[in-house]
Amino acid sequence: MGKMISISEGSEILGVDIRTLQRWDKDGGLKAYRTLGGHRRYKLSEIESPVNDLISVVTCFSTKLYGSRGGRKIKEDLQNSIKELEKEKGENSEDND
Repeated sequence: MGKMISISEGSEILGVDIRTLQRWDKDGGLKAYRTLGGHRRYKLSEIESPVNDLISVVTCFSTKLYGSRGGRKIKEDLQNSIKELEKEKGENSEDND
């Protein structure tokens, strides 16, 4: 599953408050995994991913502007756009071979 880190470690890496990570988890911006005791844990790879950082920030702000439905919709649109770009990149690299 990869290295898991605590919410305090995640907030330190991203330079945001713990409450911000809790809100991003609630809004769907950055997924937290729960321990048996209910504590949040994050995949280090997801915390360090620049794309995830961007999606989290956009989701957080769009949720504030448009509500949680709007934030989720914008997050889905961003993720779909990223998938399409990755697919195009793969097709273009095949054309160059």
